[in-house]
Amino acid sequence: MTTMRRGENRPAPAGDLAVAVECAAALDLSALLLTAEGRVRSDADLVFYNNRSGPGVDLIADVVHVRPDEVPAEVHTIAVAASIDGDGTFGSIGPITAQVDGPGASVRFPVEGLTSETALIVAEVYRWNGMWKIRAVGQGYDTGLAGVVTAFGVDVDDTPAAACPVAPAPAHTPTPAPARGGGKQDDGPSPRESGAEPPAPLSPSTGTPADLARAVMTSAVYGEQKGLAGRLVVTDSQVEELLVALLASASRELVSRAVAETLGIETRNVNGAVSQVRKLLNVDQYDVLTVDGDVVVLDVDALREQFEV
Repeated sequence: MTTMRRGENRPAPAGDLAVAVECAAALDLSALLLTAEGRVRSDADLVFYNNRSGPGVDLIADVVHVRPDEVPAEVHTIAVAASIDGDGTFGSIGPITAQVDGPGASVRFPVEGLTSETALIVAEVYRWNGMWKIRAVGQGYDTGLAGVVTAFGVDVDDTPAAACPVAPAPAHTPTPAPARGGGKQDDGPSPRESGAEPPAPLSPSTGTPADLARAVMTSAVYGEQKGLAGRLVVTDSQVEELLVALLASASRELVSRAVAETLGIETRNVNGAVSQVRKLLNVDQYDVLTVDGDVVVLDVDALREQFEV
């Protein structure tokens, strides 16, 4: 059995998949069928306790079953969510482990670092260059199931999920990043060196890691950066995949091995690939993407500021 860390991705086992979550408390599992834009096509793309079947996806006895061959072509990602059935938070109910089983193979993902969250996107099953992959996400929400589904475009007024009250998300004040054109940021200690709190999860209003990554990739600033960077070996798809993996990571960091798996390259080629990605993301030499030893670090606030997303 393979164990994944938050932000990592791997090829999905061939054939039908079953996604379950182990926890001492009672959980409700659900699945969202998302387009390449990270949104549902309609409210019917929410598979949950009051709508247990969708095209290629079923919820059976608290296990999400995915039949990839039956998933419509316009559906790019199946995001599997878990929410607490009753009171409490994920920080108070003990260990949580997601497991994806396929023919002859299993992948486990211990979800760590949760505190006040009452719902989370556990994992994603998604298309990538003609194949299906699994991503360990672990992105928490303080707003319950309703907060999760509205972030992906579901209208809770038209679904029984509206029974889950939408509480306001806690305020989070990001550290301002310098405006474009002002020079290079001073190097500072990484969160691991300084003992600082890890970055806050993306808020529901921001959307998913895939939403923010797509906004960067389609921005005018990114187009300008490509023109300035010259000939590159890394592809836009690889850059986007790396952004999604970093944004899905609680610390916004990935070790070299995880970067290699994300980009589909050998570990010995990571430094060269990351150097090229930095040319694209470090606008005006601002440190949007940095390397700290064996770790690649993304500054999300600087990313938003520099790419105007």
